[in-house]
Amino acid sequence: MVGSQALEVPFGGQPPHYTHETLGYAVWFTEPAGVVGQLLRPRQVDRPLVELVTGPLHLAVRSVAGPGRRTHALHDWSLATGYEPSTRQALTGWLIAHRHELAAMGTIAPLQDRLIRVGAEIARTVLLVAGTELRFYESLGEAITKLGLRRFEGEVSVPQA
Repeated sequence: MVGSQALEVPFGGQPPHYTHETLGYAVWFTEPAGVVGQLLRPRQVDRPLVELVTGPLHLAVRSVAGPGRRTHALHDWSLATGYEPSTRQALTGWLIAHRHELAAMGTIAPLQDRLIRVGAEIARTVLLVAGTELRFYESLGEAITKLGLRRFEGEVSVPQA
């Protein structure tokens, strides 16, 4: 729980396809092809988390999507306690480089935190200039509904991080 709010579990409480216990991160793969990731406990968005998202999880979602299909990326970082500026820069650069593979990018972030809000707005501005959009959502449920995502019912193999 954060304050008095319980963590919102997506897809009617169905279990994630993958959980990284050390990083406290759960992942559901979706149809249309994509990924929904969720911080399970308060922590910083740091290099190991970004490397998981941009490495093994990206490879796994590409295998689900198949050649040429654009994917969705939705990350619930509402429990984020901050981030390392170099991590924001690395993630933003990665998103720009892979923008043509992404149909939609969204996040649920604690925008009431000034540092996170400023970093998120910088990232969104840089991505807009690069020709792609990062959307902010109030809740995971809202984002999943607006993007029309369903839980992928097949097996997914996530490479070792």
